Amino acid sequence: MLVILLPLLFGLIQADDVRMDCHPEPDADKTKCEKRGCIWGPSASVEAALEKNNGPANPWGEDFKKITISSNYIGKTLNVKIGVKGR
Repeated sequence: MLVILLPLLFGLIQADDVRMDCHPEPDADKTKCEKRGCIWGPSASVEAALEKNNGPANPWGEDFKKITISSNYIGKTLNVKIGVKGR
């Protein structure tokens, strides 16, 4: 019985840092998150902006002036987002 209870207890203790992104669309905020029945917790991720270089033009349409790359851990999973703010 102790063999079953110890892993369960350890899992409950570690569950504090496990997060789920219930609003993966851009411009998430506390109000939108709570409308979906989720608990808002701001991300602790660090963002880095990359400026456009003078390479070849984008063959799929207009080039973006700035893209962002952000990463954070959701439990033991690394979540990386590359994109344009507000899109």
